[in-house]
Order: sequence, then C-alpha cells, then structure tokens
Amino acid sequence: MSYGNKSFWKRTLAFVLTVLLVITSTPFSMQKVKAANTEFSIKLVYEESGAKKEVVADTAQLIFTKGNEQYTYKAIKDSTNAGQYKFTVADNSVLLTSDKISYDSLIIKIDGYKKATITNPVNIKKDTVAEFTVEPKKDGAAAIFAGGDKTISYSDTEDGIYDVSSILNVTITPEDDNALAGKTVKYNISGGNIPSSDSADSIASQAENTNKASIDSDGKITGLTASDKAYVITAVVSFDDYKDATATMNLTVEKAVQDSVMFTNGENAGITFDNSQSVHEYTNVIAGVKENAVITYAIDTTSDADIATVDNTGKVKYSKAGTVKVNATIASTDNYKEKTISYTLVIGKQSVEGFTFNKKTDTVTYGENNNKYSQSVQHSSGNIGNITYSITDDSGNSTDVADINSHTGELNIKKAGTVKVTAQAAETDTYGSASASYTLDIKKADRTVSFDNSENTIEIEYNDNHTFTNAARISDGTANIAYSVISGNGQVDNTGKVTYSSIGTIKIKAYVSADDYYNDCSAEYTL
Repeated sequence: MSYGNKSFWKRTLAFVLTVLLVITSTPFSMQKVKAANTEFSIKLVYEESGAKKEVVADTAQLIFTKGNEQYTYKAIKDSTNAGQYKFTVADNSVLLTSDKISYDSLIIKIDGYKKATITNPVNIKKDTVAEFTVEPKKDGAAAIFAGGDKTISYSDTEDGIYDVSSILNVTITPEDDNALAGKTVKYNISGGNIPSSDSADSIASQAENTNKASIDSDGKITGLTASDKAYVITAVVSFDDYKDATATMNLTVEKAVQDSVMFTNGENAGITFDNSQSVHEYTNVIAGVKENAVITYAIDTTSDADIATVDNTGKVKYSKAGTVKVNATIASTDNYKEKTISYTLVIGKQSVEGFTFNKKTDTVTYGENNNKYSQSVQHSSGNIGNITYSITDDSGNSTDVADINSHTGELNIKKAGTVKVTAQAAETDTYGSASASYTLDIKKADRTVSFDNSENTIEIEYNDNHTFTNAARISDGTANIAYSVISGNGQVDNTGKVTYSSIGTIKIKAYVSADDYYNDCSAEYTL
C-alpha cells in the first residue's frame, strides 16, 4: 500500500532518538569539582534521508532526573559551532561527579517544546562534546491528532503561536470502487497546501468560528482563542481521476489557567503592630496576570474577627494584632479561567519597652515610714494593658511578711523578712504582656530595755523585808522581759523584785529576746 510521495515523508519523517555516550574511567564516587562553574557542551542533530543535520535553535533546555529530584539547565547555542550548545553546572550540584554529569534520565526541550527523553543514563563529560540525535514529540498545545474530535488546553507562548502539527487520517473514495478504495493518506496541516499522495491538491480551513485562526507552512496556528464553538479544520484531498476526499476535525480550545500569578510579597507575611503609627496598612498585590484580568480582593472568613479590611488595590488596613487571610480573585477573560489565590498575614503584638523598676533591690527597717513601702513600675510605651502587682517570698512562694495593694503596688509591712514584688502588664489588642520584679529586704529594728531606776549602781540599807524592786521597760513593742542575777547572793523574779539575805553586792540583768520585728536587747545594774 502506498502512503504518499517522498516529499511528504521527507516533511513528516520522525526523528530517531539516539544517545552517543562519552564513557570515562573516572570513578563515580569521586568528589565534586571545586570550581565556581563547570561548562559542558552538547551537540543536537537529527536524521533526514539518512543524513545527520544540525538542530537550529536559539536555546535548548536540559531536564535531568536523579533520584526523586529534577534539575533544569538552559543551554545556549554556540555561535561558532553548528548544532552545539553550552551550559554550566555549579560546583555544588548533586549532578556533578568529578568532571562528569551523572543522572538517571534526561529530557531535552528545543525552543520550548518537548523533543526527547533520554531513558538510559549517560555521562556528559567536561571538554568533550556529547552528541544526541533527537526525534521530536509534540505535547500540550502541540498535541498529535489522530483524527476525530480532540480537545486541547489553551496554551500561551511568548510570541502567541501555537504549534499543532496535527495528523489527520483521510479516507479517499475513488470513482472506480476497485482502485484505491479505503486508502488512508496521512499528512500534516500546513498553509494553503497540505501534502498528500499522488501530488493531489489540498486545502485547510477553519469554519463555524468567528475567531479566524491561520495556519502557516510550518504547521503553526496563530489566533487561537478559547471559545464555546470549535474550530472545524477541514482537509480536502483532490486527485486527477477520482472524487475529492474530505475529512474534518473539531479542535476545541479550552480556557487556560492563570498559572503565572503570584503575590509580590509571597504567600506568608509577618509584621509587628506599631502603636506609634496613626495609620496601619499593608499591601501585597498580584503580579503576572494575563490579558489584564480584573482582580478583586477580600478578607477570608477564616481570619480573626474585626481585624482588617482590604480595598480593590490590595491595601489591607488593620486595627489590631492577629491573623488575616486575604483572597485575590482573578476574573475570567476570553482565554483564561477565573482563579483565586490567597496569602496569610500575621500581625504580631508590639513589645512593651522599658518595663522595669528603678530599684531592682532595696532595704528598709521594720517600722520605717509607718511600715509602708511603694515602688511603681516604669515603661516607655503607650497605652499598654492593665498593670497588677503581686508579692511572694524570694523563692516565689506565698508570704506573710507583707501585704500588697494589687493596683498601686504599695506594701503594708507586717514583719521583718524578704519579699519579691512582681508587676504584670496584661496583653491588649496591640501590645504584648510584660513583667518586671524587685526584691525588698526588711531588716529587724533595734529597741532598748531600761530599768525604772536607771542608775548603774543603787545603794540601799538592809531591811527586814530583804527585798528591793526595780522593774524594766522596753522602748518599742511588747515582749517578755527575763531577769537574772549575774553575780552576788540574791534572787530576782519576773517582776524585777530582788530578794537578798545579807549585806553585799548583787548584779542584776534584764534581757529581751529577738522576735519577727526587733533585735534582742539587755540592761544591767548593780545593787
């Protein structure tokens, strides 16, 4: 069975994928090259009529797969060597072992279209040109059509050109039913002439669509737009001696996704509330929108309540700290679907600055200032949260040394000891909490004990009662006074009454022990 003349097959001859390997003796385990960049060269060729020809393109894209990761490099055409392309690999790349690139598989794209996948791993060696013979395979907007209704996704390219290069199966019905009956001719869509068998004349056209697309001689369609109506591509194959054969294919172009849109400040942002500012605003706008699609912004319902609003420029106005999710909706256009993307803004509370006591430690004596002590916490921030004061011992436990007014911080001292006073500022909508402490050491006070007869030596005459009373008094507080005879022949009771039995000298002492408030004290006299 014949499938057309040689010129047809010359246009549609598929490229055969081969890989010419450069095998070196360098072990795979050698360390990576320590250089800023290592340059490699490859050569891309294709076969036509049994001869190799250089691939003519500005760039080639190499997509290496190693393990579960992909690594993409752009190769630039070498202006002095036909078909050669150069690219560099950083010295820290996992692909680089010694002066070779090792990988599991390789995809080569030429001028943005998928061309070939290298399934067997080979090394590309420095200072050696690795030659690849490639066979093109179309995908995406350059899909291969085998006839019938097909649907592709609208795919934008830099120059607005869409490479279809479709294949239609056309059945030829001749006047003579015995000649060429059921013959199928395969051909590529091109401009006004679609190559066919037996030098037949052919045409291609688009109908039933107001958006008129055009097809050039390379099979590239320009003017495709997304539409509810399909592009009907009609092929007519004419022969000199037979009836014309016609085949049609419906090409439906769907709306594309706005896949290049993004927020200029990313999808996660964090700021701190600044109470010194009168206006609190944050802007994170959409970039990469195609066809000037209309963008609307809205606060997501999952955001903390009553925190922020957003206008149609993407400017967020916030009044307190919290978490806000902002949605941006890109409206649909002639060729792109509606799309909504979001970012999260975390607004942190401002720290309270300068929250401290002037004195971190202080000492007082019991009884001073009517047993009152007060020290207020200081800060240099604005309208922070309510401040409350609390008291503990120096280990953080409850204490009975003093009471504290939780609002003013004033201490009512009850006895000697050590206390720790803590001031705590509560959180607000815009300020965080704060804490500061100081330690107060309350010393015991001194007091005196003295006898009613304060003379150091008292002389009396012996009498029949054999007693003498000289009571003692303390200057502050109340306490038990202990009396004792230091020397001499006599006794003294707890009222200060001395009992003697003969003339002589007796030395008397009055003593008061220390307590929670005062140090100990004593006094003496000689009788």
